[in-house]
Amino acid sequence: MGVCATDAYLLFQDICQLTNWEPPYWLVGVKEVPRTFGLELLENVLVSSHSTFTEQKEFTFLLKERVCPLIIKLFSPSIKHSRSAPKPSSVSDNNMFSVCVRLLRIVHCLVTNYNTTLVTECEIFLSIIVKFLDADKPFWQRTVALEVLHQVCSQPTLLAHFCRSYDLQEQSSKVFHEIIGAMGGFLQSLFTGSSSVAQNGVASPINLGQQPPDSIVFTLGNTSIMLSALPSMRSSFKPLLLSALEKNEPPPFTDGYTLGVTYASILHIINSILQSHNQVSCCLRVYNV
Repeated sequence: MGVCATDAYLLFQDICQLTNWEPPYWLVGVKEVPRTFGLELLENVLVSSHSTFTEQKEFTFLLKERVCPLIIKLFSPSIKHSRSAPKPSSVSDNNMFSVCVRLLRIVHCLVTNYNTTLVTECEIFLSIIVKFLDADKPFWQRTVALEVLHQVCSQPTLLAHFCRSYDLQEQSSKVFHEIIGAMGGFLQSLFTGSSSVAQNGVASPINLGQQPPDSIVFTLGNTSIMLSALPSMRSSFKPLLLSALEKNEPPPFTDGYTLGVTYASILHIINSILQSHNQVSCCLRVYNV
């Protein structure tokens, strides 16, 4: 590598070190940075330097051996008890929401832009996102995971890649199948009292006689939820939680918002399957099969 590339390599490596609350190798005079700041730096570099990390083996090594292990470690539920280094005394990063949002933004970048370079790692990341939808997770955590899945599901080519790389491989996880199953289970939980009614404190029963005339309401049994957002109907959709980088706590939101994100994600999956079917049918007609 040239001098500039070497400096970039050493700088990025030290960002990983500092984000992991470990001493840097190359930076002089820098002892610590807030974890949230380190994660934002990592995301900005990964978003803006795709070709560098996929075409230069030294940076691909950093991606595989520094970034991915760091992200997986920070997602670990036992991180508070397993850090290899003590937390710097002047760093305040106790809030789970701010760190989790930044981690998921990096994961979204990796599974979207680096899936061919990080095949095994992306399988792990996608499985982690699916686990975020488990009923024992905080409701905001389940919702922010759904925002990531919504962005993933809106890309038919990406979903097809996941099917080929994982679901159609005997030794791999059935990632696409798990995503659909997790979304279905989450939707059911919204109507069975195990969602934000108990965990988030923002949901309330809907009086069907007082709802706006143009509203969309989903009803199951005695529970009704009115959609407060439907991303698939908007030209541009800004995820509420993933974009809340300035927040230390999750901003207020309703079950209707989460339901809208999930519903739109399922619509994207259906459209992706339809597009894939039409492409296959077109190819069969071209080749007279």
